[in-house]
Amino acid sequence: MTEGAPEAVDDKIAGPFSGDLAGRTVEYQYSTGNHYRLTFGSERLTFAHLNAPGPHEPVSLAYVARQLRPAQYLVHWAVKPAGIHVALVIDLDAETVHVSALMPGGWEFFDSARIVSIRTASSLPNCV
Repeated sequence: MTEGAPEAVDDKIAGPFSGDLAGRTVEYQYSTGNHYRLTFGSERLTFAHLNAPGPHEPVSLAYVARQLRPAQYLVHWAVKPAGIHVALVIDLDAETVHVSALMPGGWEFFDSARIVSIRTASSLPNCV
């Protein structure tokens, strides 16, 4: 999905899609040090950079996900006006996240992360 811009005429986004991640929160840290938390809803995720060098407010973004095999998902989002494109492979069983991304300012991000925690909505405090 593309945030902040209408779907372009030449975008090709097709299923199958998966909603299996909805209600989960995945916290992970890359080998290069960046530490993130993703909280998945049915169509949007909340992205938090936990060790950002400056102030960072969590951001809500539209995303798509596809199950590649049991407990492994390809997750994608883009923010075209900011030049951001992110693709993650999240493997819940192996407790890993792999990223290939173009980040703000044009720097490339290609790394692997260790999942620190996986929570479901029912395991979060004050959830109904």
